[in-house]
Amino acid sequence: MQPYFFPYVGYFQLINESDIFVLYDQVTYRKNAWMNRNRIKDKGTCEPIFITVPIQKKSSFSLIKDISISNQVDWRGKIKNLLFFNYKKASFFDEVFNVVEELLFNDNISLHEYNSYIIRELAKKIGITTPIISSNSRHQALEENLLNTIKEPQKVKEQRVFDLCKLYNSDCYLNPINGMDLYSFERFEENNLKIKFIKTTEFQYFQFKEPFQPHLSIIDLLMHKGFKGTFEVLQNRVIIEQ
Repeated sequence: MQPYFFPYVGYFQLINESDIFVLYDQVTYRKNAWMNRNRIKDKGTCEPIFITVPIQKKSSFSLIKDISISNQVDWRGKIKNLLFFNYKKASFFDEVFNVVEELLFNDNISLHEYNSYIIRELAKKIGITTPIISSNSRHQALEENLLNTIKEPQKVKEQRVFDLCKLYNSDCYLNPINGMDLYSFERFEENNLKIKFIKTTEFQYFQFKEPFQPHLSIIDLLMHKGFKGTFEVLQNRVIIEQ
């Protein structure tokens, strides 16, 4: 998976259900995805608002590993103030705010390393024990071999999964439900692999005011449910098999 910025609950469900979770940075950075932004709930309008990490300009073909954070403005302070203003009366504010602040102010310049640190530390605080592996030289070699031997983008995407599973001696790949149309069950069988999909079942929790806003950053859930309560919420999922 790509390392997202304070990801939503489904991301942590995926980590929790995996035996090994790989944070991969050898693919192209996608603008307007979730690697440098996420959403919280504005307590006044009750609508989602973005929190954003500014990045240094790169070409549209830059890999995630080459993306650096821009510190020309005090974006960390801005996000901290937004979190304080919108969540200071949340049930678990005292338990969560200082933890989130420490993660927010980690000084990694690489976006991949910055987000990876946040994900790894939050997972531990929530109670997830899955090993989380960052990209390394073996991933780089894998990617170079892929791009030198396969030209079709979809086949590259599938073969990348097959090669990573083999690299970590895995016989099963777990993917979010929205990727169900991207992969072929038959191709996985041909490579002696299984593929399963994880889907978050519908749930709601107290967010001060209606309407309930789903799919926000994990920060929102943590502020209202705490670390223990968030781990319990992770159980709201189903695994879909072939």
